[in-house]
Parts: sequence; structure tokens; C-alpha cells
Amino acid sequence: MRRFGPLEISDMQENSLSATTPPLPIWNYRWLAIALSILGFIFMTALWFDLTVSGERNGDAIPGDLRRIVNLSEIFAHGFGAALVLILVWQMLPNYRYRLRTLAAILFLPGLAAQGIKRLVSRRRPLSYQNESAGEAGLPESITESWAGFMPNGEYIYESFPSAHAAGAIAMAIGLSWLFPRGKVIFFTLALLASFQRISSGAHWASDVIAGASLAIVVCFLIFRVERRREARQASKEPVISRDNDLPIDSTRRAA
Repeated sequence: MRRFGPLEISDMQENSLSATTPPLPIWNYRWLAIALSILGFIFMTALWFDLTVSGERNGDAIPGDLRRIVNLSEIFAHGFGAALVLILVWQMLPNYRYRLRTLAAILFLPGLAAQGIKRLVSRRRPLSYQNESAGEAGLPESITESWAGFMPNGEYIYESFPSAHAAGAIAMAIGLSWLFPRGKVIFFTLALLASFQRISSGAHWASDVIAGASLAIVVCFLIFRVERRREARQASKEPVISRDNDLPIDSTRRAA
């Protein structure tokens, strides 16, 4: 029996909190192709409606409490939120610590990949068209005008594509759903709210969000494949225990 402040937790309860993590998911190329095909179709459709969606956005039109929930959901897509998740898993679930490297890669690499693409592709953010000091009254007549070539030179208003927050939110939902499958509905709901917040705030076009989500799926797919191969290599190097005398058998002699 251990005491944590006013709470007393038995050894059995503590062990149940530190259960073995689920195995790495098996994502094959077929399901990846299907997911990307669907998201690609949604992305192309979103391009047609980017101006409509961003033109209709109005934070004041969202009820006050709901607007606060949407705004607060951004933490689910933020690097600070990802770091907090890692700290909590390390502190509260000791048996999950051997998965922290994989989880950290899932939480941070998709966002970093999105940031890298931002440095190459230049697209103007919707909110920049609402800047009265620039003398512009509204959105462009054509969505193609939002694309400004390549190399935005670190200017915030030209780093709209793709949404790093959306990539981080979807990656967070994937990583947490892997470790805690029962909470997947909650995790993906928070990811959708965080993605919607990027549109409602004018930080991104809808197509930017779809692109960020697609990028997160691809990066997570690659991470899971790399980790599965690494674990398979480690398993092949582990000695096999003989049932007769409990002595290790050289793995190179398994087939003999």
C-alpha cells in the first residue's frame, strides 16, 4: 500500500495503472493509400471552398462558451501540450516509459515536417487579408492568389501551408489512441476541435488543415513501420531458451 497525498493506492491498483502498453499497430500500404486518397479528394474539394469557408468565418458568431472550448482546444495541437503528455506518461505510467521514444516521435515529427514544408511553400494566411492597416478589405477573388510561390523567408503571414497545428493534433490523437484505445473518441474529437480552431481564427485555409492531417498520417505510418522493424531485429537477436535445461540457444542455430 502506498500513500499519495490523501489517497492510498494498493499494489494491485498501482500495477493496473502501469499495465503493459498495446503492441505497435500494423498499418499496411493499402490502408495508407485508401486514407490518403480520401484525404486527397477532400483536399481538392476544400480548395474550391476555401474562400467560402474563410469568408463565412466569424468568431463572434460562435456562442461564447463554445468559442472558449474551441480556443482552448489549441493546446491539444501545441508543442507544450505534447511535452505535458510525455511528462505525465513518464511520471504516472512507469511501465509505459519504454514507449516514450516512439510516442515523442509521433507527437513532434509531424509538426516538424509541416514546419519544414512551410519554409519551402509560400501561401498567404486568411487573416492577413483582413489587416486594415494594409489597406485590404477582404479575401482575394481567386484562391490561387493565396499561393505566393516558394521560400516565404520566415514571414508569418506567408506560412499558411500546411497547418502544423493540425498535423500535431492528428498525430496526438493517433499516439494517444494507440496507448489508450478506450479514449480514441475523445482524442480525435479534441483533434477536430483544434483543427477547426485554426480555420475559425483565420490562421489557415481549410485545405491547409487537410494537408496537415494527411502529413500526420504519413509520418505516423513511417514511424510505426520503423519501430516495428527495430523491434523485429531486436527479437531476432534475443537467445532462445531451451525447454530441457533452460539454457540459451544460439539464434543462428534455430533452424538446425
